[in-house]
Amino acid sequence: MSNSETEYQQRVARAYKWNFCASVVDGGVFSFTMSLLSPVVVLPYYVKLLSGSELLSGALYMLYALGRSLPQVVAANVIKHRSRRKPFMIWMALLERVGLAAILLSTLLIRGTDVSWSLAVFFSGYALLTFSLGFMSPAWLDFLAKAIYKRRGTFFGVLNAIGGMLSILGGIAFTVLTRSYAFPLHFTAAFGLGLAVSLISLAALAAYREVPSPFLAPRTSLGEHMRSLPALLREDRNFRNFIFSRAVIGVADVGVPFYAIYATQRVAGGAPEVAVFNLTLMASQAISTLLWGYLGDRRGYRLIYQIATATGFATAVLALVASDLGGYLLVFTLLGATLGGLVIADSNLVLEISPRAQTPTYIGMMNAVLGPVTGLAPMLGGALATAWGYPTVFAVAMGAQAAGWIGMSILVREPRDTQRPGVALVH
Repeated sequence: MSNSETEYQQRVARAYKWNFCASVVDGGVFSFTMSLLSPVVVLPYYVKLLSGSELLSGALYMLYALGRSLPQVVAANVIKHRSRRKPFMIWMALLERVGLAAILLSTLLIRGTDVSWSLAVFFSGYALLTFSLGFMSPAWLDFLAKAIYKRRGTFFGVLNAIGGMLSILGGIAFTVLTRSYAFPLHFTAAFGLGLAVSLISLAALAAYREVPSPFLAPRTSLGEHMRSLPALLREDRNFRNFIFSRAVIGVADVGVPFYAIYATQRVAGGAPEVAVFNLTLMASQAISTLLWGYLGDRRGYRLIYQIATATGFATAVLALVASDLGGYLLVFTLLGATLGGLVIADSNLVLEISPRAQTPTYIGMMNAVLGPVTGLAPMLGGALATAWGYPTVFAVAMGAQAAGWIGMSILVREPRDTQRPGVALVH
């Protein structure tokens, strides 16, 4: 090992505890902010109240899915040859706060029946927020891969636990606000609180102690990188089958933005009930991820996909047959468990499938394929809801979950049973 590499590792080690704490504060506090702008419960309900349109509610989730996934391929190519990630992250974080401010402004522009300016400002701000998050994600994860060089599992466990608890606190805050203020003031208060708290997260991000990396990838054009991807899919059959099966599961997102809307219609509820649904969803997702992670470590993450598609199927079935508040609380409990399972499985199975040297490429490819599917599915859901009603939407979701379960069970091999040379289960 050269002297420069030794010095680099020593500097990273000295900053380890500081970066551990700063990253937990950053990620945990930002989870509180995002709980007040949930793309599954809060924001679809806000857009529905504002516009009366199922299509626009579906477009909201499309923006979330596309914004969080598609920019990652471009961002990885932008940062890979740079020695520092923090300046790029700071710029993206500032753009995120501008997006949050625009979302808040949209609530202040509501004037009677003319909501065109409010909708335009809201969707512009939300697009800026989600795409900034997507651009920032590879840089943030790469920073953590270097800065949190040991006990990374413990780190993510602490981060998710604190983030989950703060998300629940955010859900409680939203519940209190909906019971204290009428529309649109409760959204103004919620979005304003989210923006204010996000400044704490920004301060924690600014406090990161980054050691410039001596390990730089060569600069390549985006075109060269993109042209190399089709060959990867042709050569790795298991990865290709995984991408296909996961994309089929993604079609089930046709129903995700509409469970809260349908539930409020069935139980004659309003904003207070939506707040309770949101809190139930976040609590279920936070708790279930601990169980999913424990099970995945011991039995493999393909099993998590199989169980999550089963709970997703049950979610859609129960949404159709439930008739009271208790039934729909169970719907959002199952939905939270399903989403939690997919988060854990998405973060881990691709790592076990991919060769160690190609892990970033595999992750980027997965997100590039899944982004359009999960982004367009809610738009399809909005069109189906408008034409044939919500039961049709949930029937399509059931079919996608069932087909995804078959794909994961038959087409995708468990990587731990078929480990190839150059593939490491621990990255």
